[in-house]
Amino acid sequence: MTPSRFNRLLLDMHIPDWDAEFLSQYDPARVAATQVTTGAGSVMVYCQSHVGLCYWPVAVGHRHAAMGDRDWLGESLAVFRQAGVEVFGYYSVIFNNAAYLDHPDWCIEPRPPLPGWVFHGNRYGQVCPNHPEYRSFVEAQLRDLFGRYAFDGFFFDMTFWRSACLCPACRARFLAETGHDIPASVDWADPVWCAFQTARERWLLEFAALLTRLAKAHGIPLVFHNSAVSLFNWKFGVSFDLANENDFLGGDFYGDSDEQFFISRFMLNLSKTRPIEFMTSRCLYLTDHVSTKPAALLQTQAYAALTSAAAFRLIDAIDPRGTICDDVYPLLGSVFERVETFQPYLGGEPVEDVVVYVSDHSKMNLKENGRPLKDPATLGFSCPHLDAAKGATNRLREAGIPVGVVTRKQLSSLARYKVVVLPEVFRMSAEEAAAFTAYVIGGGSLYVSGMTGSYTLEGRSPELLLGECLGLRSAGPLAGEIFYVRPAVAEWRELLRPQPMIYCHENLQQVVTVSANVETLATLTLPYAPPHEGTADDQYWSSIHSSPPHEDTTMPAVTEQRFGAGRAIYSVMPLERSSHHATQNSFRWIIGRLLPAGPSFRAHTYEHVWLTVFHQPEQRRFILHLLNYPANLPAVPVSGIRLELGRGMGLNFDKLLRLPESRELPLTVGVSGECEAVIDELQDYAMLVLIYQ
Repeated sequence: MTPSRFNRLLLDMHIPDWDAEFLSQYDPARVAATQVTTGAGSVMVYCQSHVGLCYWPVAVGHRHAAMGDRDWLGESLAVFRQAGVEVFGYYSVIFNNAAYLDHPDWCIEPRPPLPGWVFHGNRYGQVCPNHPEYRSFVEAQLRDLFGRYAFDGFFFDMTFWRSACLCPACRARFLAETGHDIPASVDWADPVWCAFQTARERWLLEFAALLTRLAKAHGIPLVFHNSAVSLFNWKFGVSFDLANENDFLGGDFYGDSDEQFFISRFMLNLSKTRPIEFMTSRCLYLTDHVSTKPAALLQTQAYAALTSAAAFRLIDAIDPRGTICDDVYPLLGSVFERVETFQPYLGGEPVEDVVVYVSDHSKMNLKENGRPLKDPATLGFSCPHLDAAKGATNRLREAGIPVGVVTRKQLSSLARYKVVVLPEVFRMSAEEAAAFTAYVIGGGSLYVSGMTGSYTLEGRSPELLLGECLGLRSAGPLAGEIFYVRPAVAEWRELLRPQPMIYCHENLQQVVTVSANVETLATLTLPYAPPHEGTADDQYWSSIHSSPPHEDTTMPAVTEQRFGAGRAIYSVMPLERSSHHATQNSFRWIIGRLLPAGPSFRAHTYEHVWLTVFHQPEQRRFILHLLNYPANLPAVPVSGIRLELGRGMGLNFDKLLRLPESRELPLTVGVSGECEAVIDELQDYAMLVLIYQ
């Protein structure tokens, strides 16, 4: 049986050589043979690491001292080729300790701060991709590597900056391109600062394109860069255009279930081709070398990859002496074996009635304005847009609605979606504003929150970029940070009971209606004596522990406008970002208002049960994924899941089968063709196929 290419392995080998013991016991053939026993159909092998040492007889740079005159890479490749396993190569760029130490003039300045995902941040030497000598060095190494070995694919890791670089090469390049020095402070209202950020993204894209071209020129069919930081903040310099230099998207992730769902749906719609790839470690954390994840967690993460039709790559790490933990590999093999039976059914187009829009231009925080570039305090700032986007995606998933994540790539095809969510998209291009306005005029339903459209790509916008669509104009920021949102709609008020309104601890803007078509769905209520926080020495507070609601106003908090054939709802507060259940339910209520006929598919069950759907029109079927993914594993079986299937599609549904055994399930067909079914029990994961005539 041919190993499945959806089941993948990677062995981390970031091992230095200043101690003779390091990798002294490494036997590449034995390690490769052990990896083959898992049934993985794709293995990624290290050519070089963050340490900068190479595992082949390199002509330029440094080989690992323990390798001597051997060719560890070649020995590994021979085993995998004989086993019929697909082989990807691994190469680290920018993070390269050997280059950092050998060439101080190549280094990023100032030294990038502690990476957020590891503890020992000062161990990572980073060099600037703008330095021409570093680029020449990388090109020479890769030409040597690609000239010696054949790969089925190649992975370039760390194609990003950790922070803004102020080295001479960056300064000279920005000055030559713009006539300006690099600004000393962050300021999203400053056109020069915005130009610098745009330049950083363009420079990184150019560097990635160089690497991709080199690999392609040597006949490597599949090339990808690490997409793990695509949804990190602006400092990493990664625009979504970087996806164009990837044959498919993939990256390594170490977060919770919410992260896996969000990033997978994001990569699914941005990737050139599919499957996308989700990588994660077999240990609990990247910094933990021995604590293996429980079998139930590893298995559920593998099932979660199936729900986005993704390949699943598990990452192990070699011991410094060069050995691996043999006992781990039967566990990894069992994880692969359980998902393999479902993989032949993967594919198709995702069904996504509601999509959340993610903007690479808005990966910032307005509180950064005025902060010096070198200020370490900027590391602590969150990214409100990304937090809101993740919140919206996961709140809709919890409602049992198949939800998608889209980007600029989908601007020309927005009409295919019933509802588009814009979660505090601060910065917006004229093209984006025009596309969203046209979407609503054409009959689409739009949800807009917070400071969306307040900034262009060049700086502060004098007016809301979606003002006409929303029927609003901005009257500037509201003084203070504590407000309350009071619903004006009886159904919404009933939903909130017993609380009468929603607490808001946010910086908000005041909006004014400019169209008679605007309906106010909620207004703002102020606490006592805004914007004063109050002290023991004054009288600007009404309750010592909190700031209770005090003054009801007529200021709009949530509005709705019918515009063209569609409608748009605006919330001054990003409801989707809140962690409180009443606020989350309010966001879902608004989406329901924008989707009066309901979604085409829905699961009525617990919030921790995932539902995703793919359409395979060639086979006249929909593939449904149900995943039981509670916070605490192993999962307790869930019973009585009621499914609404095919609502409003006008299709003649025939059968509902449970795969892979093709067991037929009872299906109730309504007069309009929509169906209902009940899943008696979901233990961990189920794949269903809904067939139509």
